[in-house]
Amino acid sequence: WEMDQMPMPRLMGDAVILADGRIMLLNGCQTGYAGFHHGNDPVFTPVIYDPEAPLGSRFTEWEPSNIARMYHSVAMLLPDGTVFVAGSNENSEVRLTDVPYPTEYRIESFTPPYLSTDLARPEIVSTIPQTATYAQKLQITMDVKDTSRYEPDVTFMLGHKGFVTHSTHMSQRMTKLVSTQGKVAGTKITYEVVMPPNANIMPPGPHYIHVLNNGVPSMAIRFLLN
Repeated sequence: WEMDQMPMPRLMGDAVILADGRIMLLNGCQTGYAGFHHGNDPVFTPVIYDPEAPLGSRFTEWEPSNIARMYHSVAMLLPDGTVFVAGSNENSEVRLTDVPYPTEYRIESFTPPYLSTDLARPEIVSTIPQTATYAQKLQITMDVKDTSRYEPDVTFMLGHKGFVTHSTHMSQRMTKLVSTQGKVAGTKITYEVVMPPNANIMPPGPHYIHVLNNGVPSMAIRFLLN
């Protein structure tokens, strides 16, 4: 185990596993605790945790919001790679005035930097079965769009969105799939992609598969794993 230091305190934060495996920590407050009227000092700046960075350099601050999102806030990765952010109610009923933190109905969409590069976004162009089994090998063809500037560097990520409520995001999973490159036809490349070996790695249920090229994710494809 290694202890690391976050850039700021964060209580009741939401943690979202992004399409590239990094973790986005957002929402929450700096003092207080979960419950009505117990949170203060909202945190507006999301922080990204990169588990592959060296100790002491794993946290990066990203563009802040200006909306306080504390108790009852939610955040979730969408199939297009952006993050849906909503909610916040420090009150036991709907209160829009005369309270420090009114009931919040506005929603936000956060675009991670991996969608703001000049790299072409890859696309899954083959049909993926609606249901897959553990250890099954799938033939997946992707279009990297452009090979003139960068050699393809392809990763397949399988994610489970989990369930978010109150101040806890439960059962999220993200795993890198084993893949082997096969046929190449222009910018289209076919890979043999192996599903997780068992439910200890990824529980059964609805999942999304992203393919990333040089860190840029495709739109995700949904299917069932059982």
